[in-house]
Amino acid sequence: MQHMNTSKVIAVDCDITLSPDVSVHPRLRVYRWRIYPNGDELVLVCELPDTGRIRVTTEIAHWDTTTGEIVTQSGRVYELIGPMAEDSFDFVLTLLMVKGS
Repeated sequence: MQHMNTSKVIAVDCDITLSPDVSVHPRLRVYRWRIYPNGDELVLVCELPDTGRIRVTTEIAHWDTTTGEIVTQSGRVYELIGPMAEDSFDFVLTLLMVKGS
C-alpha cells in the first residue's frame, strides 16, 4: 500500500466533532474511503454518505477484503463500496487524527 505524501501541508478550517455512539449508527456504507497508517495501527478515513463529512475511525480490528467490510475497535461496521480512493488531491484529507469511530 502506498502512503500519503506528507510533504504537502494543507490548512483547513473545519468543525471537528466526536462520532455518535455506535448504537446510533452501528453500520455505515461508504463510497469514498482510504486506509491510512496511524502509528502501529491502521485507520479508515472516509466520507460519510449524505453529509460529505470526513471520519477518521478508531483502529481497524478486522478487514474482510472478500466482503469489503471493516470492523473498528469501537465495533462499528463499515461496508466499503468500490475501490480505495487514489492518494491524490481528489481525496484530500488533512489528517487531524481525532479518534472517531
